[in-house]
Amino acid sequence: MTDSNRGSSRIGTVPRLCGRASVLAGVWIFCVMPAAADEPANEAPLFMDDTVLAMEFELDFTRICRDPTRGDCEDLPTTVYYFDAEDNRHRTDVKLRTRGRWRRGTGNCAFPAMFAYFDEEQNRGTLFEGQKTLALTTHCQHAKRNYEGYTLKEYLAYRFYNLLTDASMRVRLARIVYRDSASGREYERYGFFSEHFDDLARRLGGERYEVDKLDPRDIDATELATLSVFQYMIGNLDWSVIVGHNIVVFRRHDGTLVPVPFDFDYSGLVNARYAVPPDIAKLRNVRTRKYWGFCRADIDWNGVFPRFLALRSDVAELVQDLLDGYPKEHRQTADYLTFFYETIESEKRRRKYIVEACRPVPKL
Repeated sequence: MTDSNRGSSRIGTVPRLCGRASVLAGVWIFCVMPAAADEPANEAPLFMDDTVLAMEFELDFTRICRDPTRGDCEDLPTTVYYFDAEDNRHRTDVKLRTRGRWRRGTGNCAFPAMFAYFDEEQNRGTLFEGQKTLALTTHCQHAKRNYEGYTLKEYLAYRFYNLLTDASMRVRLARIVYRDSASGREYERYGFFSEHFDDLARRLGGERYEVDKLDPRDIDATELATLSVFQYMIGNLDWSVIVGHNIVVFRRHDGTLVPVPFDFDYSGLVNARYAVPPDIAKLRNVRTRKYWGFCRADIDWNGVFPRFLALRSDVAELVQDLLDGYPKEHRQTADYLTFFYETIESEKRRRKYIVEACRPVPKL
């Protein structure tokens, strides 16, 4: 039995349209193109472009571990296929492991977010060359279309931050057919891979920096404010630079500390039905924005807001491209971002809701 938004169980037909774009569920799909000869050799091929990757996963759904905190879960062998520009079907073997808050905080997901473990030798010279472990964000519920919208909107959040800074986690969107070897049932849904922290550290020219509690004053005030305004933009309070919650910090070789955010499914932008704001925020729902940044006298606000305003058309274009086939999500997302831009365009509003709404830096 097949469950597909396209009315077809075969995503393998998509690459036959190379040379001209094709539309899948309202999103433009392009084939995987070979790397250009002049591109840096140390770049991960998977993240060298942002076209949508066509893939197939073959696995036994009955063997998915239902509780990742249990301690005795076994990695699940999975056969993965992806398609290149000539419609060639490439195989690679991976092992999947459940990750995140599945069944504890995401509305009893039928399908979990995963870690995918790759064989380096098998993938030399392929799209997945250099990859050992990748986080895969999935659709959670097979039968509910809005959950796929959550996936696309969280992917958008990563792309927004990519526009702001290279010190951000790269992501690659995929259209995946999940084939259950136990039942024969198929689901075709969006998912995306996230760059590994080690690869991000190499790009930043540094290493991961881990402490029990990080003093936010050790981070450049304007850059931390930029991150905080981004979190305000997407309506996200599910993060802490102090304890490293959904923030990974890197130390460059010159000693500079660089915080990078991830995991945005509890944001107002995504607006997942399972998401709730933290109790300390005293908000009714995640769609209500609250600035979560710290008060610092050395923030160059005249350098922060113009960065966001300059990207308004790029942000709108991303929303249009990714959510064109999802009218409700498209409208809600566009309206949500319009309100943000109306706030930062007004000196009075941005001072009230951001600059003067900051939190005191705690004494550590």
